[in-house]
Amino acid sequence: FPSHDMVVGEWGSIFWSEDSGETWKFCEDLQTLATFFDVQSLENGQVFVAVGDIGRIAKSIDGGKTWKLLDYNNYGSVFVSLAVLSKLSI
Repeated sequence: FPSHDMVVGEWGSIFWSEDSGETWKFCEDLQTLATFFDVQSLENGQVFVAVGDIGRIAKSIDGGKTWKLLDYNNYGSVFVSLAVLSKLSI
């Protein structure tokens, strides 16, 4: 994905747009009941992190093409937003 936008939502859904939101394409089904509330880009658009309810954190290291759920083991947590303060190693 060269320059693009990402949105996240219910049931682990992730969508991306290459045309400033004119059209959206389904990116990946993470097979989770979690609703993601925020997604942020790290490292010039190659690394993305999404956060949501039931303690879910997802990460992409290939510009959003593929995603992996991270095993946080705190299913009672709800992550509503994500702040990128500096280069992170997740």
